[in-house]
Amino acid sequence: MSEKKELLEFKRVVNSSAIIYLGLPFCLFLLFWVRPVIAIPLFLIMCISIIKAIHNEKKQEEGQHYSLSKNEWYKLLIAWCVIIVWVYLSGIGGFVFQNTDHIWRNTIFNILVKYDWPVVTKLSVDGVTETRGLVYYIGFWLPAALIGKLTSIGIGNIFQLIWASLGIFLFYCGVCIYRKKIEIWPLLLFIFFSTIDIVGWVLGVFCWGHKLTLGTHIDCWYKFEYSCITKQLFWVFNQAMPAWLCFLAVLNSRNNRNIVLLLGLVLICSPLPFIGLLPYAVYVCLSRKYGEKFISLDYFKALFKDTFTFQNFFGGGISGILTFLYLMNNDSGQAIGAPNNTTRFLNDYLLFIALEVLAFIIILFFFHKKNYMYYLTCMLLLLFPFGRIGNGGDFCMRASIPALIMLYLLCLEALDNPKPKLLKFALIFILCIGAITPINEFARTIINTAAIKKGSSDFVDYIIFKDVIILQNKLGVYGYMKELPEEMIMTGGNFSGNAEKSLFFKYFAKR
Repeated sequence: MSEKKELLEFKRVVNSSAIIYLGLPFCLFLLFWVRPVIAIPLFLIMCISIIKAIHNEKKQEEGQHYSLSKNEWYKLLIAWCVIIVWVYLSGIGGFVFQNTDHIWRNTIFNILVKYDWPVVTKLSVDGVTETRGLVYYIGFWLPAALIGKLTSIGIGNIFQLIWASLGIFLFYCGVCIYRKKIEIWPLLLFIFFSTIDIVGWVLGVFCWGHKLTLGTHIDCWYKFEYSCITKQLFWVFNQAMPAWLCFLAVLNSRNNRNIVLLLGLVLICSPLPFIGLLPYAVYVCLSRKYGEKFISLDYFKALFKDTFTFQNFFGGGISGILTFLYLMNNDSGQAIGAPNNTTRFLNDYLLFIALEVLAFIIILFFFHKKNYMYYLTCMLLLLFPFGRIGNGGDFCMRASIPALIMLYLLCLEALDNPKPKLLKFALIFILCIGAITPINEFARTIINTAAIKKGSSDFVDYIIFKDVIILQNKLGVYGYMKELPEEMIMTGGNFSGNAEKSLFFKYFAKR
């Protein structure tokens, strides 16, 4: 590897593009959802913050760099093509079979395209007329929804696919920068990376009556869940993908000058992954070496100077506070708690940890026993099942996204290590076992897409939630659904809130 300017330019372009990618959704939110008298000055401050952040990325710093060869440019092109196919098969845009979560996401996107921003409407809730506002992590959709408003919803859906592909490509480039080399196999490992769900599902076949056929959704084998990477894309892309990109941007940062800004920008897309990002961001910030003794006055002065920047204080503050005021009105977000039945919970917890991640924790210890990131990741994966925000298991599934990305990176580093070979083979073995989960995600999409084209409703493992079944019975619509009545979103606690009780809608939102 040689210290040439070309990779430095590549790194600058990738890091700067990541800032713009994460910044655009919030800037659109600011311009179109907030009153002009507030939005215009804040938008100008955000633009200055983003420009300063990009300028920070352009500063040349010491480090080992290598030039991009013609072969490496070909690898990037192959990676882009692989990502396009992966995103296409995810169901984003509605070009193939979509898993159940897309029913809600399609409807939210349609609402964003169809209605004026901010989305506010009067509806009857339990016999009482309320002014309801759309309160959800809508950031991912805003660029595509704006395109849909200006053209058509069909073009908006195409742009969704392109926008998602671009974000994942920037993430992949971030992985290449993190590893200081460009290879295809880390992308393939990322696509097929998973914890060991199949072991728990096979146990469920014998103990709980689970069925195991090609295309079975096996992530949800028990009461907790750590979603595989492909499931994150196929089900909750709007939360997962921005969090992936933000996490790599934080890890690849050479200083703290942009980190708070990055965290503030990602909040409109990924509030639960944001919680999982915070411990890593704090660790990255505090682990900088300023040439001063740790925990000394000079060290904290250097830390303060490195962190307390215009873009962090103003850009991160504006995006973080305004997004928080908006999202705090979400009805489901008010449900915060911890396990009730301690004994039963502990039994469930120990079984989940033992079958899901314990093998990774043990094997990776021998590769990373001096790596603090390993211990932080293990601690987080052990703690997430104890938390609860909302009505279901979303906190464990979504807050764990950054930790699962770090687990993936730890596996990459272990596979790059030539020794010890026996442990390396053991790691490859559990990675292959884990890959059964995403293989089933792909199989379900392919099999069910073929069924749709044949006009059949005989789908493999098509999960329909109880409230959707009730709705289908009322509407007389059964089987595959692509969207819901808009009222179900605007009255649903997961997606909306009472605008009359919201600080954001009262004092900041357009009228």
